[in-house]
Amino acid sequence: MSHSIVANYDVEYNSGFISNGKYDSGAVTIGYDYPVFKSIHVGIAYDAITTKDDYSIDGVSFLNFYLKYIFPINDNFSFWSLLGYHTPKKDLEDSNKGLSYGLGITLKSGIGIDYMRYNISKDDFNYLPGYDGYITTYSLSYNF
Repeated sequence: MSHSIVANYDVEYNSGFISNGKYDSGAVTIGYDYPVFKSIHVGIAYDAITTKDDYSIDGVSFLNFYLKYIFPINDNFSFWSLLGYHTPKKDLEDSNKGLSYGLGITLKSGIGIDYMRYNISKDDFNYLPGYDGYITTYSLSYNF
């Protein structure tokens, strides 16, 4: 379970317009990891509460399937990296599915700090320009 404390977006439209900014509220994400090997986990995560800004209707959320590699540093904490494939939901549900990346540190107590990047894109449609970009989040997490 995690709560994003900072969420930013950076998008370039095919028309040349560039948009970037910060979301006002963070997402609450719930997920499940399953250990396949000692340090390799597969998992799924869903933003149960969306990230929103002043222009959001339903907010932005993702359904993310991922592979996580855990690097134990010592008995007190571990570092992890993540590679995933996400499906955008809510306000971005018309966007293409894409890759997601993550890094984090988790303490023995289960408390952690996470960084995630979700690549987003949409193809041109009729007279509406498509876009390419990404959304990044910095989160506090608790693993149990």
